[in-house]
Amino acid sequence: MKKCLSLLLTLILTVAFSVSVGAVSLDEYKFNIEIDESYRVLTEKNIEKSEELVESLGHSIDSMKQYFKDNALIMFAVSEDGKRQLQVTCQETEFSQRMDDISLLGEDEALGFVSRFIKADNVSDIALITVGDMKLYEVASTNKDSGGSFCTVQYITVRGGKLYTIGFFEGSSAMSEEFKGFASDTIGTLSIGKNGGAGFSGTENIAEMIIVGLLIVLAAVVAIMVIVSLVRDAIRYDEDKKPLIIRRRRKK
Repeated sequence: MKKCLSLLLTLILTVAFSVSVGAVSLDEYKFNIEIDESYRVLTEKNIEKSEELVESLGHSIDSMKQYFKDNALIMFAVSEDGKRQLQVTCQETEFSQRMDDISLLGEDEALGFVSRFIKADNVSDIALITVGDMKLYEVASTNKDSGGSFCTVQYITVRGGKLYTIGFFEGSSAMSEEFKGFASDTIGTLSIGKNGGAGFSGTENIAEMIIVGLLIVLAAVVAIMVIVSLVRDAIRYDEDKKPLIIRRRRKK
């Protein structure tokens, strides 16, 4: 019985704590997103501890710090094969302070707004999407620089007086549906806190939170059962070790 309970407890804890694998949380920005666990992630806080990754990107620790600062980066992630990147920026602008809902922009204003904050050569599609309670502009484009051609799917939103851009980059001359789907699925896990509150990222994350909560409660119940079982066995063991006392009857 004890072995079964212990095995069940281990299995439950493994499942419960594997749900959040691939999650990246930047508490100071109230920014949360889930990405493929094979991606290697850089943030302002772990650059100095990631020398091997930084050098593989052609930077030194100091130059990578400067790159983060110059581009208002708060997160940089690269796929294992180096063909895809995710870059997240956050900055406070005059616009972000006065416009908290970008969906209020007219079509012409939106195009001007997007062109100001997103670097793109050939924009193929611009759409206003909703993730939880957030409105974001989605911009798909193809680009070219000294390193060659690449495709981008970028998202831009305003949250809590700050302007956020979340950019997905792939080293390819043509935009694939798979890449667009990957960007869309990943952005669907996004949450950004607003006005000091917690962000809301949609029903998928709420369902995960409920499942994790139930698993943790179940794990606690199983743990209590294991402890009770061990205590009972200890009591029985002590009782078995007690010497048997035989009392002789006195003859009358």
